[in-house]
Amino acid sequence: MYSFYTGRKVDDRTWQFSTPMTAPKSATVRALNAEGDVLAERDVELTWTRVGGSAQCGGPSTTGPITLSLEVAGRVHPSAAQGRESGAVWASPEVMGAT
Repeated sequence: MYSFYTGRKVDDRTWQFSTPMTAPKSATVRALNAEGDVLAERDVELTWTRVGGSAQCGGPSTTGPITLSLEVAGRVHPSAAQGRESGAVWASPEVMGAT
């Protein structure tokens, strides 16, 4: 099943994704190059935590962060190596209104 999620670039290593009105149990995270080739891919299980609202009415929830390491020719891609020991790119999925 395909769902529409939106993302925004926070900085060179971080993207934030929104999943309006849904809280998926798993996700596949992919990094693509300009030609659409997959540079890295990872399947992840998501654990959601409500960060607002109430138990009765639900509210915004968050999960993550999720790391995705990018390697180019056997080494960590320069844009992924800045600031993190693991050379990981962080993605933080977020959902509003999930119960």
